[in-house]
Amino acid sequence: MAAEIPSVCLALSPDAVKRVLNGLLKRGVLPEQAQAWASFVKRGYVSGASGPISPIQITYDPNHEDAIVEAVARLDELGDLIDGSMDDDEIRRLLEHLDK
Repeated sequence: MAAEIPSVCLALSPDAVKRVLNGLLKRGVLPEQAQAWASFVKRGYVSGASGPISPIQITYDPNHEDAIVEAVARLDELGDLIDGSMDDDEIRRLLEHLDK
């Protein structure tokens, strides 16, 4: 009999997203790392994982949901052939949007 995994509610805050964006801005986070993080929080699992996948439900702070969705979606595009990079001005704009 398989052990039951306890239900956990994870919520993504604007501060968590800002830490990733600031890391990119200060060059302490590589674009590949930011993209992998965004992919995980967007989908709830690590892509390319083998075996059964049981996604983790991650909600977004409802007071900043639009700004979080925008930033996570943009970070998830890093490395793509089209729109696969972000300049410092775009990162700052996303940070400002998270502060509203």
